[in-house]
Amino acid sequence: AEYLVPAFFIPKNFYIPTSKTPLWELVQFVAFWDQAYGEMQTASLAENDRQSMYSVGTGIRVRVWDKLYARVEWAWALGNLALTEAPEDRRKFYFRLTYEI
Repeated sequence: AEYLVPAFFIPKNFYIPTSKTPLWELVQFVAFWDQAYGEMQTASLAENDRQSMYSVGTGIRVRVWDKLYARVEWAWALGNLALTEAPEDRRKFYFRLTYEI
């Protein structure tokens, strides 16, 4: 699930010099929840052959040009640690450019 929230705190008369759209309409805050389920074909004795994975995250989405969006997101894995996973591996940072057709 993903939720997009406009940046209402930016003044409505604030513009980027090359844009005719107010900045508050170009910036959105993002909150999301991800869930996945997987089954391993050959699990070791220490592993569970079925696993559910969850994560939550937040970020910022900016409309750069017409249908081109840039996103910066931070995500955190939830649940138990795998035996081979260190705690610092559970935080992720993403940057993405998307063009909507």
